[in-house]
Amino acid sequence: MTQEEKNLVLIDLCGRLPYDIKIKDEYGDYINVNIYNADIEHLIDRVVSGIDKMVLRPMSSMTDEEEDEYEIIIRSSLTTHIDWLNKNMFDYRGLILKGLAIEDTEGMYNN
Repeated sequence: MTQEEKNLVLIDLCGRLPYDIKIKDEYGDYINVNIYNADIEHLIDRVVSGIDKMVLRPMSSMTDEEEDEYEIIIRSSLTTHIDWLNKNMFDYRGLILKGLAIEDTEGMYNN
């Protein structure tokens, strides 16, 4: 992983830490993590180094209801817009296509 890719993963991960994010570890197990229940230093190191990967939703998986909500939010402000995408675990940076995150194919965030 290049330094640029590590920086991109770090920036993305930090924006998601206040929310419950799924991480797939090196053994294939899924871990539910947020800033309050994790050894953040250890987690960041493992995700940034590519040992563990974030599980994210592709933008194409947005439901009609989410699209309606997103349209309203995007008009309000850029900050709110980015926060909403982070909270809903959408991959707006293309990490899945770059192999830096894993696609949520099991609907883990649809609870």
